[in-house]
Amino acid sequence: MSIAIDQEERLCFDWIDYGDDQKFRNIVCRGHDGSLFSTLKAHLGLERAYSMPNLLGLANEDVCSWLQSLVLTKYPSIFTDDRHKLKAAERVERSIRSVKRKSEQVAANLVTEQVGIQAGILVNQRGIVMSSKESQALIVMNQELRNQHQNDLRTLKKLRASVIEHDQKVELPPQPMSVEIDSILDTLLINSELGSTIVVDTRKYISLVLSKPCSKCIDTNLANKMCQITRENGLAVDLRVTCLLCNKAELHSNEPDGVDLSCCAAAAGLVGGINRNSLTRAFAIIGLTKQPGKSTFHQHQDKLIQPICNTAKECTSSMLCQVVTHLKSINQPSLPVSFDVSWSHVRNAKEASGEFIFQGKLPGKSHIVNHTCHA
Repeated sequence: MSIAIDQEERLCFDWIDYGDDQKFRNIVCRGHDGSLFSTLKAHLGLERAYSMPNLLGLANEDVCSWLQSLVLTKYPSIFTDDRHKLKAAERVERSIRSVKRKSEQVAANLVTEQVGIQAGILVNQRGIVMSSKESQALIVMNQELRNQHQNDLRTLKKLRASVIEHDQKVELPPQPMSVEIDSILDTLLINSELGSTIVVDTRKYISLVLSKPCSKCIDTNLANKMCQITRENGLAVDLRVTCLLCNKAELHSNEPDGVDLSCCAAAAGLVGGINRNSLTRAFAIIGLTKQPGKSTFHQHQDKLIQPICNTAKECTSSMLCQVVTHLKSINQPSLPVSFDVSWSHVRNAKEASGEFIFQGKLPGKSHIVNHTCHA
């Protein structure tokens, strides 16, 4: 409805009837007159006079609530007190609709049964008899849980944002590159003529690993680290250290890359002509109490025996040629050698380690001992 003044300064009354269209798009009827909406009265079939608030339904509480909600969608800053009530009423309606849908699902799951248990609750086709106040209390409890869930989600989102912001502000110290570390190690080993060692005390090794800062957040607090031994096979020890602050997991091993220490021990027994019992006692004396088992030790030796024999034969042949060449140069007709052999096992030996010892002096060599292994 609208009232305007025409060119002759007369009041003009215009109206449009949209029927049941709450979005005001489909026009049912409209009118224009100059006598206080007389065409509207005729359209509505009014036989007597009505006040405009009564005619528009402004005395009806439901109509007023609907109009206020419609206005709030366009102008949310007005009706401050009523706005909260309207939102609360909408939540009640949504909760009721949700409860109705859930009741249909519960009933659908009890097609052939009158009574059943769902989510730990005893349910039946007739439902649970409750008063209106009890139903209201359930709706309030459900909304409280929803509100708490939303608050937890918002808190979690803020904490994540704070962690990301902190990580962006904190400048981590530059970590040394592996190439730089290798260069430093080479310099130290060459200058000191240290050579190589594989014997490291287990307690010392684990303490060094735990004292290492996290590669991601550089935290060194032991309370924020979780350590787990993932493998303990023979002489090998693998550790998994997880930082509880940044969830960074790092793997550490006492074995060099591509090296199996248990296999190296088995090879040492073959080349040195030492059986497993003697080698085990020798390792135990220097503190290596965790050693490979008997079957594992012999399996390694079975794999290594042929390559070792081939290498020993090549080495012996090369050295024999050098000795013979030397003896010819000094006109010595005989080749003085001694021979020794030792078994690699206590009993049921499959392999033996033989040693050819040249009983003489070769220029540039203090002594010559060549090994050969045979089955």
